[in-house]
Amino acid sequence: MRKAHVGELYFLPSIAERLANLSVRGDISPQSMLDSRSLDIFTLLAEGLTNAEIAEKLDISTKTVSNTSQNIKEKLGVQRQAEMTKLALKHGLIQA
Repeated sequence: MRKAHVGELYFLPSIAERLANLSVRGDISPQSMLDSRSLDIFTLLAEGLTNAEIAEKLDISTKTVSNTSQNIKEKLGVQRQAEMTKLALKHGLIQA
């Protein structure tokens, strides 16, 4: 509120991180394209977890994981889990 009061910009840390990733990487990264829940699901999928395992880990339904997975694939332009894994490795979201 103090920053806004004096006319400065303020971004939530998660938004600032997305903006930083976008400007540093210069390309479309999962971090800049996905909200935090979708990014969590993307990372777990890239690590090889099944929808059921992700649902249990995040305490959500398998249908939610399935729907979110489809949205992730559309946003990032990937089709297979192997492509998701390669993308996650490229952007430092998982380790080999």
